[in-house]
Amino acid sequence: MLVAAGRGERLGDDRPKAFARLGDLPLLAESLRRLDESELVDGIVIVAPPGWEEPAILLAEELGASKVAASVAGGGWEPTHLNLNDHTCEGLRHRDLPVFCVQYHPEASPGPHDASYLFARFTDLMASPTWTPKG
Repeated sequence: MLVAAGRGERLGDDRPKAFARLGDLPLLAESLRRLDESELVDGIVIVAPPGWEEPAILLAEELGASKVAASVAGGGWEPTHLNLNDHTCEGLRHRDLPVFCVQYHPEASPGPHDASYLFARFTDLMASPTWTPKG
């Protein structure tokens, strides 16, 4: 999941930050290209601001990003983990869908059990009747 979030006002642009241009391409292009080139990534879903789903797909096609499976409108997301130092978002969950994600380094208790509650939450979701495997 590639979240193309953020407003572009601070960059002096009237489009979402991910679609603000840096040189010849939008900011989103670099992340999209790197994910598409990674052997560790099987598929990509772009979460774009509402109304920007089609431009995200067009960008993926322009880059030849063959792993992009879909582009969906964002919304319904809320932060679950915030970095204490710089207040950046390090975890999200969806209010209506059984989806969550985290990306952080656990400074408080690094080791094999620091994220055990996340794995428990994930296995609970897989065991729930709302989970449907894709593929």
